[in-house]
Amino acid sequence: MSLFAEHVEAAVLAKLATAGLSYEVLGVVPDKKLPPYTLVAESVMDDVGGKGLVIEQHQLTIRTLVAGTSKTPLLREQARITAALDRQPLSRAGVRLSAAEVRGGGNAREEGDGYLLAELQVVVRARPPL
Repeated sequence: MSLFAEHVEAAVLAKLATAGLSYEVLGVVPDKKLPPYTLVAESVMDDVGGKGLVIEQHQLTIRTLVAGTSKTPLLREQARITAALDRQPLSRAGVRLSAAEVRGGGNAREEGDGYLLAELQVVVRARPPL
């Protein structure tokens, strides 16, 4: 994992913690077309001030335990994560997070006592420091 990828992971976890959310990071969902710990699943040239900055897409897999046995609590959790990451861009060690998407959860399984255990993919777009 590159140093920038480690900074992005730390920035995501810090932003979630600021919103009172805490998760176990499992790693990255493997994609056979891309190298391990996919940094450039999508490269976009962002021509801010003519500098042509590359924005990288980072995908982290997290595990979460959600109260409830239907899809509704899982969708609510996905919305909480997205809202926490979409609040003002976070700068930490030069990392700027610009957008977030949360997907997955189709693999959720009941853990008893009315809880679902699910793995979600948190996708953020980040750009290195200027």
